[in-house]
Amino acid sequence: MSTSQFTPPLIASRCIGLMLHTSGVIMLVPCLQMAVKNLRVRKNWRFWLPTLLGLLLLLVTCLIEITFVAGYFDGFKAFMWTPIHTLSGDVTVRLGVMITASLRLWRLYLIVQERNQKIVLASMFCVCFVMLLTLGFTIDLRAYEAAVLLIQPRPLAIRNALIFLRTQESLVSFLSFFIVKIFSIAADIVFITVLMENGRSAGKNARKLTKTQILSPYLINVLFSIVYLIVVGLTRIVWDSATYNFIQFTNITLNRFCPALEAFIFYRFTINQSRHLLLRGKSKSGLTTRSSQVSSVSKRGVAATASVSQHDDGGGGESRPSS
Repeated sequence: MSTSQFTPPLIASRCIGLMLHTSGVIMLVPCLQMAVKNLRVRKNWRFWLPTLLGLLLLLVTCLIEITFVAGYFDGFKAFMWTPIHTLSGDVTVRLGVMITASLRLWRLYLIVQERNQKIVLASMFCVCFVMLLTLGFTIDLRAYEAAVLLIQPRPLAIRNALIFLRTQESLVSFLSFFIVKIFSIAADIVFITVLMENGRSAGKNARKLTKTQILSPYLINVLFSIVYLIVVGLTRIVWDSATYNFIQFTNITLNRFCPALEAFIFYRFTINQSRHLLLRGKSKSGLTTRSSQVSSVSKRGVAATASVSQHDDGGGGESRPSS
């Protein structure tokens, strides 16, 4: 490993990355415990089973990144880095983001006004589409890299094809993660808006406490999301090699860490806040219609609380990725 890879900015970025990914693991563990507990005691596996899968994928992503940073400081001796590690990180982060973002949007679907539900469903479709698209491009690139890895020297045609595939995958990943992050920020804003409107029915002191409880976690997520979008934009600008390596590693670090942060906020805060909103029925989001439907069902012998509970559960060389 060249000495240029041990410049102070790069060392600092690796240390920050190690701390963030370790924090991601710490945040995801209680979320996993929550998912396992709900799978044991609740019958709504349609929400909690994909939840468990998405959290496991994000956890593996963080562990892979910790391995990479450890290998960086170790010279990739004890902590070796192979194309399999690169492909695994690419796949797990994309599938984890797709599943978790879709579940967040589904939860949002349950509490927004009825006229906005189609917009939320369209957003879910868009998230799944772009994540599957970038996943396909990434797998294609990694497969080609593995195929030509042992070809030395590489003919000009192979080098040009490799450059083309990397440029193509980089652009698709950039657009895909950028779009998903925009949807994530928009979802946070809508969550805040709906929950804050619901809190206005309480007294003055309770309202202030509710605002603090609601705003704090989402503002942290929005802050990291904005920083990530800025860094993603900077990767599209031509820099010198040292600066680009610093920006690119920061981009990858935030790309892996932000989904873990979003998952933590969603399962530790949003679930409880929206459950309270659903059960009390005080949102101005069209839940009155749902309540009346539940009530009519209960008259035919089905407990209304069971129907509400189902809504509450969510309803039915070294190569590194470009984003």
